[in-house]
Amino acid sequence: MVPYEAIFKRKTVRRFLPDPLSEKELLDLMKYEKNLVAQDRSILTKMEILDVTKEKKKKKAPYYLVIYSEKKEGWLSNAGCLIEQMVLYMASKGIGTRYLGNVKYDKVLEGDLHYVIMVAFGKPAEEIYRPSFKAKRKPLSAISVTKEEMNPNFATMLEAARLAPSALNRQPWFFEVFPRKIRMYYKRRSKIKHLSKMDEISMGIMLAHLLTAADELWVDVVLRRPEQVPKGKMSYFLTLSLRKEEEGEKG
Repeated sequence: MVPYEAIFKRKTVRRFLPDPLSEKELLDLMKYEKNLVAQDRSILTKMEILDVTKEKKKKKAPYYLVIYSEKKEGWLSNAGCLIEQMVLYMASKGIGTRYLGNVKYDKVLEGDLHYVIMVAFGKPAEEIYRPSFKAKRKPLSAISVTKEEMNPNFATMLEAARLAPSALNRQPWFFEVFPRKIRMYYKRRSKIKHLSKMDEISMGIMLAHLLTAADELWVDVVLRRPEQVPKGKMSYFLTLSLRKEEEGEKG
């Protein structure tokens, strides 16, 4: 299985075996970090694995993948985009994963890199796959509007994005689809700081699904952020364009 296929099969794992992963599995995991596609490559990030397999106090999972980032515009969604690609890779290798969004972990790394979110992972003690139709997600018709005839590749990419996990399953995204570009928006539905932060991370997780699908389909895309595009009560996020359009279009 490849990460793209994991989009349509992965589900959250809540019970893990205490058995450790092999050294090769852990090494391959950190090597995969070099393959990640960032939302914004100018934002400095760092990932680390917390191995608690030898601790006497029982933990909910044997390992935790943690991501840190410098605080710049888009830092939360950028971190979400990166760590979700790792989650899809782990799922493709039969490793169970679970996002931990309510953990109080305020560690700051050298270089002023702040904690963003962590993922519990390890050998699963329950089934880690399920058919995509069992995922409780809104239909594409409820989260998108198509301005003209949809590019067939976009239809596949949007289905991948639709299946993305999100905090409290809020699914804050909305798509405005054109023949050669997709404008992305998100709904600010909470004034609670923590939930607002999680919504931004969720947008990055969704973006990881779009980019993973584009890579699988060999679709060359570029992300850009032109001037703010108003959309009612929704906030503009990013525009994904086919690269040829980007070369001929400014703004």
